[in-house]
Amino acid sequence: MIFYSEHGRSDVGSLEELYLESDVIIVASSIGSTPERLKKLAEISREHGGKKIVFDIATFKSLVIEAYAGFDEETRAASVHPMFGPGAKTIEGKRFIVVPIPGREEDAEEVADFIRSIGGTCPFSTGRPTTGSWASS
Repeated sequence: MIFYSEHGRSDVGSLEELYLESDVIIVASSIGSTPERLKKLAEISREHGGKKIVFDIATFKSLVIEAYAGFDEETRAASVHPMFGPGAKTIEGKRFIVVPIPGREEDAEEVADFIRSIGGTCPFSTGRPTTGSWASS
């Protein structure tokens, strides 16, 4: 696992280096900075390509969905909402909701498969971003 932060300890010197060194990138930033991080990662993905999985764990999906628009076609992207709090000691058996990105719905299943592969449960949802939050059907 590689960790990157603009504000503290990091294993790499830049978001670009993180992208180049990673197969899976989880954006866990403040809601205010998540769209900016996703847009920068999209720019990097268009420049470098490569099959990656990228997802955020931001609370308000409508604020981040548009930021996924610029990712290259090889990148698999979705927005994810963990249904447990920060006190969880493990993700084993914990539930996640995957919210597909409009126009990239197939990517959501690959993101869900990754979450399942590391022990999470991920009943697939046809979540749709709505104003201020998300909804599932």
